[in-house]
Amino acid sequence: LNDLEIQKFLLLLRAIYEIGSDEQLAKVMHLECFHIYPLDIYRLLQFAYKQKQPLWDVIETQSYKETIELTNEKAIQTLVKQLSDWKVRSENARFDDLFVNVLHESCLLETILKKEHVREHLDHVTALFEDIRFQLSRNRTFSLKDFLTYVDSLALHHLPINSKGRDISEDAVRLMTAHKSKGQEFDTVFIINAYDTHWSNIREKGSPFHIPWDFLTVSIANED
Repeated sequence: LNDLEIQKFLLLLRAIYEIGSDEQLAKVMHLECFHIYPLDIYRLLQFAYKQKQPLWDVIETQSYKETIELTNEKAIQTLVKQLSDWKVRSENARFDDLFVNVLHESCLLETILKKEHVREHLDHVTALFEDIRFQLSRNRTFSLKDFLTYVDSLALHHLPINSKGRDISEDAVRLMTAHKSKGQEFDTVFIINAYDTHWSNIREKGSPFHIPWDFLTVSIANED
């Protein structure tokens, strides 16, 4: 939950749930994936304040048109329409489907793919999605509202996402069991507590572990 890109996505989901909230709308308008000019946001907020109108009403009715000129009006109108469409979808579709749709249609995923630490961000998104699927397996009516309540509870108690996500950087050493490593085809493997005829407690089970001599020869040669 501390990942900045995850926080942006959670902000967007909260704006969908709290549709009509000027505070949430203003926050979402600043997300880079929507390409809204910051001064346009400021101008709309100032206009709404002076006219004593909700920001949502100002944008939907386009009452600002005769007073201010926006740099990218289309991007603002597109965002408002998307939020409305996603709100309807949130009430009529499974939450995991909504999750995927919003992630793609908002271009947030496209933005994440351009980030420097893209693998790390994608792992966090995957972990979040896996947790949502887990929650749905326990409760098929698990909704956007339930998810936001769940996330707030995790944040309050400083708990991590309940997932088997692969939070591993590319230059890290992966500590895995023999079963987990099967089929991974790693270039280099270190077997902990292994020497000829003995691997962990296998010896006690009557199944000796033999290290091939050519393996030892290659290993020693490489060390030289």
